[in-house]
Amino acid sequence: MQAIQFDEKAQKATTINSMKCIGCGLCVSTCKPGSINLKKKEKEFIPPKDMDELYDVIMQNKKGMGGKMVKMAKGMMGLKL
Repeated sequence: MQAIQFDEKAQKATTINSMKCIGCGLCVSTCKPGSINLKKKEKEFIPPKDMDELYDVIMQNKKGMGGKMVKMAKGMMGLKL
């Protein structure tokens, strides 16, 4: 995910982008013991289950009329927005 920028010369992480981090924990198991740990994010992001759900999310977030219509329809049906 390239959430951690690593300086090869200094042999250390320079920045961690929490927006790119998906919480997989690979960095914890790869780095030296105790050098890094995971922290729970304030707002949890749950990725779409399948391609149909992904396209629904994309349409909801579009600024055009189509996205607004999908959001309105789901709201009227009582579905999670």
